[in-house]
Amino acid sequence: MSRWLVFLAVAIVALAAQQTALAQAPPLTPVDPAACDDGTIVADPTNNTELVADCEVLAGLKDTIEGTHGNVRRRLNWSATTSLWSDDGTSSQWEGVTVGGSPRRVTALILPTNDRRTLLKGGVPAALGSLTGLVTLNLHWNQLRGPIPSELGDLPNLETLILSHNGLSGQIPPEIGTAGTVQDPVNGNIPGLHILDLAGNNLSGAIPSEIWKLTELRELSLYGNKNINGGTGLTGTIPAEIKNLTKLQKLSLHLNELSGDIPSEITQLSELKTLALYGNGFTGTLPPGLGSLPLTDVDLRDNLLTGSFPSELEKLLPGLRRLNLGGNAWTGCVPPLLLDVETTDLRFMVDPANFEFYGLTICGSSTNTNTPPPDTPPGLDSAVVDGDTLTLTYDK
Repeated sequence: MSRWLVFLAVAIVALAAQQTALAQAPPLTPVDPAACDDGTIVADPTNNTELVADCEVLAGLKDTIEGTHGNVRRRLNWSATTSLWSDDGTSSQWEGVTVGGSPRRVTALILPTNDRRTLLKGGVPAALGSLTGLVTLNLHWNQLRGPIPSELGDLPNLETLILSHNGLSGQIPPEIGTAGTVQDPVNGNIPGLHILDLAGNNLSGAIPSEIWKLTELRELSLYGNKNINGGTGLTGTIPAEIKNLTKLQKLSLHLNELSGDIPSEITQLSELKTLALYGNGFTGTLPPGLGSLPLTDVDLRDNLLTGSFPSELEKLLPGLRRLNLGGNAWTGCVPPLLLDVETTDLRFMVDPANFEFYGLTICGSSTNTNTPPPDTPPGLDSAVVDGDTLTLTYDK
């Protein structure tokens, strides 16, 4: 047996042993909520009653987040012998928990994972809605299942909600639109959520109208709820009320079952940089005015869009870095300057049978094809315009 095969065999045995150890590892001793006020977990509990209450909530939901199924899952170190807060100001020793503010509260619960072997496999507990000091809740890239609890809408200070890339199902609770609501003496209640990321789950139904009232929102990521986890995807349309999201910088709704026109009101989002709507069923033409936005990333491929190729996107140069408009039914001509965008993807705009644009030409050009070398697969890699000649380069 070669040294390489010996090394590989040893590695496989070691990995199997590790997996077995994880599978057989007994759970940590559950945290008795009563231990939260004995002075060990929370120092000076008499003067930190709100933090004690937060501790009791976390203690009660530990088993739910860890899950009760699967041999290998993430074990949280939350225990009665581990400090959540101490007199000397030591930060929380509980994994993923941040304590801050005055009076002291749990302000963040951040438990994403990049290790697929040790994932949280439970559900998102409704009791999280009792952690009213939370500013950030991030449970990204786990295997959490079940619905998104409506109680998360009860979190008055929440600014970041990231539950992406789990296996959550059902509809988006409309109460999410009330999360982080700020009491403004002049303007009344202002929804304060800045980031809402529910991508890569198994969510269905329409996007609640309350989402379009989140006027402080910077990022809305609801993509990939179709097929990634066997889901049917979000349905419905993008309403005119999207104009309320005046601070939005990233709109990612791709890989769903959304339909209808792309509303003209989207051109009022003066801070929008990323527009990703591909893999839906949007119809109609692009609203005029997109060229006036500060867009750097535009991906509208694989929809049912029609009309003249949106030449006004030339106005986005030189800031435009990524452009993909293929898989639609454009007519007219493609401005040569758009072919110089850093990562323009034309693969879905070219007929692999004859390497010509589907119904399109290059504006001001008499030549729009270039025969690839013999036996070259039909994978378009780049396109360069020199005068009136378009040269297409193909992957080899």
